[in-house]
Amino acid sequence: MNAKREFSDEELTAYLDGEADAANVAALEAQLSVDTALASRLDQLRLPIDAMRTAFDGMLQNAPNVELAPKPKPALRLLPLAASLIVGVALGASLMLRPTPDAPGWIDYVASYQALYVTATLDTVDVPKVQQDAQLQALSEVLGRDVTNAAEVSGVAFKRGQVLGFRGRPLVQLAYLSPEGEPLALCIIRSDNKAQSIKETELEGMRAAHWSDGEFAYLLIGGSDPEAVATLAADFEANL
Repeated sequence: MNAKREFSDEELTAYLDGEADAANVAALEAQLSVDTALASRLDQLRLPIDAMRTAFDGMLQNAPNVELAPKPKPALRLLPLAASLIVGVALGASLMLRPTPDAPGWIDYVASYQALYVTATLDTVDVPKVQQDAQLQALSEVLGRDVTNAAEVSGVAFKRGQVLGFRGRPLVQLAYLSPEGEPLALCIIRSDNKAQSIKETELEGMRAAHWSDGEFAYLLIGGSDPEAVATLAADFEANL
C-alpha cells in the first residue's frame, strides 16, 4: 500500500482553483477516496472561497451598497491565497465605491430651511416701510455689512429680514416673494473664502446662485426660474 502523502494548503488551494498540474490532481483524487481527513481539509478550504466569490459577485452587481463576505470559521488559521485575493479586492472596491460624505456647510442648511417655505409663509407678512428700514439697519449692524437698500430691488417684493446663525457667525436672511408667489431668500454670512463670481445651481429642487466678494458669501435661493434667479443675483451683486 502506498504511504499517505501530505498535501500542503497551497497544493489543495491550487487544486480548488484548477491550477494544479495533472500529476498532483491524480495523486490528490486517488488519496481523497480513502483519506477522510484530507477530504475534510479540502472542504474547509473550499467553503470560504465559494462564499467569498458569491459575495464579491454580488458586490459588483449591486455597488455601491457593498456587503462584505462573512468571516472564515475561527478554526481555519490559514486563508487560502485565492480567498485572500478576493477579500483584498472586495475591501478595495468597498472603500472606492462608498463615498465619504462632507460635513454640511452653511449653504446646505440654508437650502434645507428654504425648502420649507411656501407662498403662505410670506404673503401675509406686511411690514411698514419705517419698520423695514429699522429692521435692515439693525441687520446691517449685526452683520457688519450694509444691507439697508435690500428692500429696493425690482421684480420681487421684500417681506422681512432676520438674523440666523451658523457656527458662531451671524447669518442674515432677507426674504422676498416673486410676482408668481414663489418664496426667495438672499442669505449673507461673513466668509474668509476668496472672491468668487456668481455660480448658478439647484438646491433642494430650487434654483440658486451663490458668490463671494472675499469678505462675505452670498446665496440667493428659491423659485423655479433659472433666468429670473440669475438676473436677480446679478442685481444684488452689483447694487447691494
